[in-house]
Amino acid sequence: MSSVSFDHVTKRFGDTTAVDDLTLEVADREFMVLLGPSGCGKTTALRMIAGLESVTEGELRIGERRVNDVDARDRDISMVFQSYALYPHMTVRKNIESPLVATRHARPAAAERAARVREAADVLDLAPYLDRKPGELSGGQRQRVALARAIVRRPQVFLMDEPLSNLDAKLRTQTRLELVELWRRLEATFIYVTHDQVEAMTMASRIAVIADGRLQQVGPPQAVYDRPANLFVAGFIGSPPMNMIAGEVDRSPLAGPLRVRTAIGNIPLPTPPTTNLHSVVAGIRPEHLRLGGSDLSVEVLNVEQLGHERHVICRAGDARWVVRQAAHEPAPAVGERVGLGVDGASLHLFDPTSTERIA
Repeated sequence: MSSVSFDHVTKRFGDTTAVDDLTLEVADREFMVLLGPSGCGKTTALRMIAGLESVTEGELRIGERRVNDVDARDRDISMVFQSYALYPHMTVRKNIESPLVATRHARPAAAERAARVREAADVLDLAPYLDRKPGELSGGQRQRVALARAIVRRPQVFLMDEPLSNLDAKLRTQTRLELVELWRRLEATFIYVTHDQVEAMTMASRIAVIADGRLQQVGPPQAVYDRPANLFVAGFIGSPPMNMIAGEVDRSPLAGPLRVRTAIGNIPLPTPPTTNLHSVVAGIRPEHLRLGGSDLSVEVLNVEQLGHERHVICRAGDARWVVRQAAHEPAPAVGERVGLGVDGASLHLFDPTSTERIA
């Protein structure tokens, strides 16, 4: 059993609260991603699981075992850091083997250590490099050595702290796929920390979004994208991010169909919101806007060509919006005033005071 459970866990550093009343269940064999901006508390949460930081309040469990006071070396976890942290004077083989040699419990026999190293090397395609030193490897290969060193122990839980951040874009994409394949092959619990929402969306079985030390939302990546719980999640998940504008729900029978009135036009509402709030914040994903509509009026500031599509950057009142446009459609001119059509069924509404989602 390799589940991880936070039960009202808080971590303070003096007067600073890094993690605030975190309750989160990570299921056995799940790939959970802790996602949030720098300084939000996600790495502190990971380090508490690893035993590198103490728990100020609450209870932390790995499986059925309470680990608040358990030494880091006795928690049966492996951790991969942002830096590779390899021994430069050792070969790849010795680097991978090092956790088995340094164990404080019964050290595996030499034959078993060799078999485990070979198995880990085969899983991560490192067999040709076992007798090389880290300095002779590329960044991607060194990161794979760090991963092999983690899996050779066969731990209950794998912890990963932004392990791809030092790789270039191509290697990041390749290593993301390798990590997901590794997770499926090992059938282990992975807890992965990142500020990169693309990594979270493409790798996680579930995402836990964290801001200012507090959990904002937990769910499968697509569910979090489709139904963000609050304004923070709506603005953080999505690339380009969701477009936002303040508005007022117009319920007047003389006004015709239900709509949200804004400074740049009216957004149709297919169904009434489940609130009597008058003022709201409307959110619209870039892919749910179309150029040439008559709902809203904006000014084109720039057109970004991306090959398969283009991003049309617009001035929408005091905000800048992004409209996704297919590459084969006619591009608007910079400085042109254009109309936008809105897919009302994909509209998101938020309470401007609580910032929570309105159903």
